[in-house]
Amino acid sequence: MKEVFESKDKIYIVMRLYPYGDLLKRLRGLKEKLDERTVKIIVWNVTNAVNYLHSLGVVHRDIKPENILSNSFETRDCSCH
Repeated sequence: MKEVFESKDKIYIVMRLYPYGDLLKRLRGLKEKLDERTVKIIVWNVTNAVNYLHSLGVVHRDIKPENILSNSFETRDCSCH
């Protein structure tokens, strides 16, 4: 998150560009099912992110594939092997 702006009834969040989009878009674009290792990596990363938020006292109340953004969906980007 880079900046936050508020109006009377809305909050605007400015973020960097995520060229790969969200996880739902990525999953819909696949020709084959994800292998177990890739699913493990995605779940591991999401779980760690939620754990980090919880450690700060933040609760994310809308965890779903379209709210999971990444600048890469490469499996080599994870240390949970």
